[in-house]
Amino acid sequence: GTIAAMFRYCLHPEPPKGKVWSDKAIARQRLHRHSLLRFLQISVATWCRPDAAHEFSTAPERGQWISVAQVVHLNPRGRAQTNKYRPAVPVPAKFASLLDAVDGPFVPVDSVRKAFETMLDHLGLPRDRETGLKLIRRSVSTIARNRMGEERWRQGELMLGHAKTSISDLYALFDPANLGIALEATTWIIDQIEAQCPGAFTGAAPELKLVAGGRNG
Repeated sequence: GTIAAMFRYCLHPEPPKGKVWSDKAIARQRLHRHSLLRFLQISVATWCRPDAAHEFSTAPERGQWISVAQVVHLNPRGRAQTNKYRPAVPVPAKFASLLDAVDGPFVPVDSVRKAFETMLDHLGLPRDRETGLKLIRRSVSTIARNRMGEERWRQGELMLGHAKTSISDLYALFDPANLGIALEATTWIIDQIEAQCPGAFTGAAPELKLVAGGRNG
């Protein structure tokens, strides 16, 4: 689908019509789109708002990545919650592996807006200035809602921060009664993306491919 096409755009850059890119040029483009790829990954895995995606960091003092529990706190330690509530959410194993390999900010730039808009133009998708970056959050929650069903949608509201959970035991988030059904839906979505674009969540970091020099995939 559309989301898989976005991952493909990041991982398998294609030259404009009539142009040919060398392996090095492709590797350069892949590196250039790395931050956008990271933004897509965290947006799909956590359903978070764009500002939370940009601000997320695995730095221990921020208390945002609890590796042993595979739980992401979208609100960093010490930051006051606003009406745009940032929840703690369980994340799928494929995304947890990515976080374990990162030290510090997950999205390494302040904003991916320009890169995102360039991608929308390339893919022929409508460009909506107001809500452009929220497209992933909307798309993922819509797919998940259809899969989860209305009677379980409260878990979707918890994921989106539209409702607040009182659970303090992070391991309890995985229970089907809490957020386990939403996690199952997210895992399914990631597996679908991975099937359509292998490496979307499991590929080697573009930096490594660039150093290796060769074209990979």
